[in-house]
Amino acid sequence: MKGLLALCLGWLALAVASRSPRQQRAVEVALEDFHSRSQVRWVYKEQAVEEVTEEEDPAGYFVRLRLSLSQTQCPNQPGRRQDCTIKPKGRKQSCLVCVKFDFSSPAQVLDKRVHCRPEQSKAGKDTELKLEDCAGTLPYLTSRFSFSKELPS
Repeated sequence: MKGLLALCLGWLALAVASRSPRQQRAVEVALEDFHSRSQVRWVYKEQAVEEVTEEEDPAGYFVRLRLSLSQTQCPNQPGRRQDCTIKPKGRKQSCLVCVKFDFSSPAQVLDKRVHCRPEQSKAGKDTELKLEDCAGTLPYLTSRFSFSKELPS
């Protein structure tokens, strides 16, 4: 059992190490945004990052990704987010993260969209978040990084 845990932790460390600094910053921005919401009562930890798109454009750097989060056993309080263990049958969230970074200061976030929803069970109808479906509108984004939003009629 300990060997399996060590192997999993090794894979996680390798995955984090292979991310660009902007991708890692996008994950941090998403976690900060998610935990700042008043309805989030528990701390969630990153479980997986998938479908990463990072591009450079005249308007800045854009990162889009899908982030899977798992509920921990710690209540959502400032300063209590480091040593939390995953709750065995806790809730899971699937987040779509879109972040625009400044060219001159790549660590500076100019705008972001973080859309999280509970993961559905395999038996339930799963309405999947798609990378093209970032909620909201950022008017200066190019067409390939457009955020979709229905206009009121």
